[in-house]
Amino acid sequence: MKTGIDYESKKVLLIGGGGTIGTYVAEELLKKGSSVDIICLEDYVSDNPKLRYFKNNVTLDYLKGFLADKHYSGILDFIHHDVPEDYIDFHMQIAPKTDHEIFFSSIRAIGDAQHPITETAPRILDLIDSGEFTDKDFIEKDAYSLSKSRCERYLNSVSKYRNFTIVRPMISTSEKRFDIVIDTFQSPIEFAKSGEIMYQPDVCRDKVAGLEWAGNTGKMIANLLFKEECMGQTYMLSTGHRMTWEDVANVYTKLIGLKVEWVPVEEYKAKRNKGGWGIMYDRNSDRAVDNTKILEATGLTANDFTPFEDGIKQELKKVGAI
Repeated sequence: MKTGIDYESKKVLLIGGGGTIGTYVAEELLKKGSSVDIICLEDYVSDNPKLRYFKNNVTLDYLKGFLADKHYSGILDFIHHDVPEDYIDFHMQIAPKTDHEIFFSSIRAIGDAQHPITETAPRILDLIDSGEFTDKDFIEKDAYSLSKSRCERYLNSVSKYRNFTIVRPMISTSEKRFDIVIDTFQSPIEFAKSGEIMYQPDVCRDKVAGLEWAGNTGKMIANLLFKEECMGQTYMLSTGHRMTWEDVANVYTKLIGLKVEWVPVEEYKAKRNKGGWGIMYDRNSDRAVDNTKILEATGLTANDFTPFEDGIKQELKKVGAI
């Protein structure tokens, strides 16, 4: 794919980038010839001269010191900030030290009011403002989706810097996490090994899953970077699939023999001691996305993405599950 970008001259910093998505962003950038620095908590060692790891807990003071004598072509902050003011402090350190900042919002910021979802779909925060969303307990206590939306508002309406891009990834699956509805991490593998039935809430069964293989997410992000026309913009990071949560569960059944049974949500809560907002305001929402904007920005097509089942198979092999 020809873009006119000299990727080999680019140097990128991933803050908290040792996880699910960051690993694949780094992989894609390294393929293009870019240099990548990653600050993370993991004990990673690199044998690639263009990839460096810095093990540390990224506090604001640490970040100030780290960036004091540096400038990056791109900086991606993977850290979730429960309090928007904490992100603003980070942003004020990051923005002047990079040509392009990537802010990670989330599909979870989006309400269940537009189908398929586009970049202009109402966020839960917008629905609160309009009086259409009234769950007081969620409004008072949620520290994820609402924080993401408030950070988006700050960037779009307040920040003096305009060199940012907002991305909204789906739940992204890799060897570090395998997801079915709100089950995550190694849970599907553990259930498959034990032979125990993994009960799932039937209200989510036929909903399009807000889920992607992390390799596809990383590819989209890497192909957004360094493009001036993408700055000040927001992108849904979706391959445009229409897999339901039942389709996702069937992939695990096929690959590792997972037994899944869909039951009424109250029975699910009783059997699994799970539930809450993750089901009510995310997994029970149809997450079909119109991905026209991200495809146009990146130049990617459907043929550039790895099918979900193939991606999951790769990750299961990495952890010895198949």
